[in-house]
Amino acid sequence: VTLCHGPAALLSTKKGSADQSEGELEFAYRGYKATCFTDRTDGITPSLGYLPGQMPWKCQSALEAEGMKMINSAETGDVFRDRELITGDSPYAAHDLGMRAAPLLVKYALDNKL
Repeated sequence: VTLCHGPAALLSTKKGSADQSEGELEFAYRGYKATCFTDRTDGITPSLGYLPGQMPWKCQSALEAEGMKMINSAETGDVFRDRELITGDSPYAAHDLGMRAAPLLVKYALDNKL
């Protein structure tokens, strides 16, 4: 479950053997579809006072370079689920993301006696 720039955390999910270089590791979410805060909006947010300056890297581009498909082109509050991954495009999506994720998390906890 991720919101806004949260899908950037997924970049840490490369897997492989200890003797493989970074470029040889397989991204666990390659082929998944998701939503995130767009690079286009990141480019203008400093002028709106949302960020103190330009981002040193772009979340959307980094995920797409690893093989994810970002399905949003703007921040509209969209929530999307692909398999076990639930993403929201911006703070506008927070409520709907919680409403979609909470029942799934409760079911998982009950099924696994957590």
